[in-house]
Amino acid sequence: MSLLLITIAMFDGRITAHADGGAVQFERSDGPFVVTVFTSPGPLRAGPVDISLLIQSRENREPELDCQAFVELRKEGAMNIRSEATHEVAQNKLFYAAQVNIPESGRWELEAEIKRGADSINLSGPITVAPPGSALFAHWRSLALPPLLISLFVLNQWLKQRLRQRR
Repeated sequence: MSLLLITIAMFDGRITAHADGGAVQFERSDGPFVVTVFTSPGPLRAGPVDISLLIQSRENREPELDCQAFVELRKEGAMNIRSEATHEVAQNKLFYAAQVNIPESGRWELEAEIKRGADSINLSGPITVAPPGSALFAHWRSLALPPLLISLFVLNQWLKQRLRQRR
């Protein structure tokens, strides 16, 4: 029974990040801000992607919650993707988040535009997007759980039968 609980706990620990974190792509300081850009899922793949910005005061590293933020993805030969990053999309309200659909893999330039009152900055950095993963590979843990549980049940019954035969 404890083996079964450990196995279930192991498979239940497969939580994926959606916005508000994920992999740090880059951090830049400019003007009065320090901006950290996160992307999820990790590894970053073509398809639906969450881009989160943590905007902090350069002076004391306190989160800046009254900004307007935009993200733009550019790739040579591909369509530019622009979206506003807001607190409403973010699960953690200290972040600004945008959900975008990246159509193809490759090296993209991610630009963030931050505005607050008279202050305005643009910062950018490269991100690498892998080809989309297969649905089977993305859900392998969920698909492997039923056969694993059935195997554990069969093993349990076999061990009980063997114990009965010894008695």
